[in-house]
Amino acid sequence: VEGVGLSIYKEAGSNTVEVSRTVREALSGIGDDLPGVEVRIVTDEAALVEQALRDVQQAALIGIALAILVLVLFLRSPGPTVVVAVAVPVSLLTTLFLMHLDENTLNIMTLGGLALGAGMLVDNAIVVVENIFRHLTQGEKPVDAAARGTAEVAGAITASTLTTCAVFLPVVFVKGFSARLVSGLSFAVVVSLLASLAVAVFLIPALAQWLLPRKKASGLDPGSSRFEKFVARLLNLPLIVVLFAMILVAGAGWMLRSLGSELLPPADPNQFSVRLVGPPGQQVEATSNMASAIETVLHEAAGDELEALMSEVGRLPEDDRQIREEQSVENT
Repeated sequence: VEGVGLSIYKEAGSNTVEVSRTVREALSGIGDDLPGVEVRIVTDEAALVEQALRDVQQAALIGIALAILVLVLFLRSPGPTVVVAVAVPVSLLTTLFLMHLDENTLNIMTLGGLALGAGMLVDNAIVVVENIFRHLTQGEKPVDAAARGTAEVAGAITASTLTTCAVFLPVVFVKGFSARLVSGLSFAVVVSLLASLAVAVFLIPALAQWLLPRKKASGLDPGSSRFEKFVARLLNLPLIVVLFAMILVAGAGWMLRSLGSELLPPADPNQFSVRLVGPPGQQVEATSNMASAIETVLHEAAGDELEALMSEVGRLPEDDRQIREEQSVENT
């Protein structure tokens, strides 16, 4: 079926997804003005971006759900679980707000940073809640337990959070294309961790005062005694523990030598192009027959999974405005 191919290119610095959506909206009603003309989108660079964003969003949501599930299994109480789980959405929404102020976008790297930080957002909250619980088990009032419990661990969780943030500090000094790749990820991780620290110090004690038991409570973790016994047995075997740790470090160092390196991981683009070159001097009719044969093979191999296909055969019109670098002749 003969047709007309129209390529639309975005300006440098513009958003690929926004441009794609604008073009799709413009094409949706073009059939009313051009009766008998079928508009079919053959390739869309935004499709890869949107699919990657959906995958990362799904992974982040699953990670948050798993983190809350772990809280339910270990805390075994609805009050502490709700208090700790609140740290995740509050910290993430704070991060999104600051990303907007910093003119960051939701892309693969920033969403990866949010997914990476989602599991660490509850760490500070768990430490604060556990210490408040310890004071409650000693018979203190909820207000006093929240104040003293938070004050005792505030310095420790602040130091722990800052050490994690310091790991991403060298990214500030990265220049060029690498900085564009990793700056969004590091920004999302650092801001989300700092937001979780603020939530643990200010919001968690207030929620703990309302939602934790007001009477003398039992231990927060019923399996703590078994864990203490396990650690005690390991302390009686220091030489074996140190040797085992050294073996693990040596094995990790040996495996590190065999790891490859690349700029970006391999991905499935869901679209591809093929350039065919026939013998020099081949007529355009023969080239068209060759393209038809290739189209038939692709249709038979892909079946219903092939959404659209477009072939350009022979010499293209001479046009100084073309963006193409390679010239097409009758045998291509």
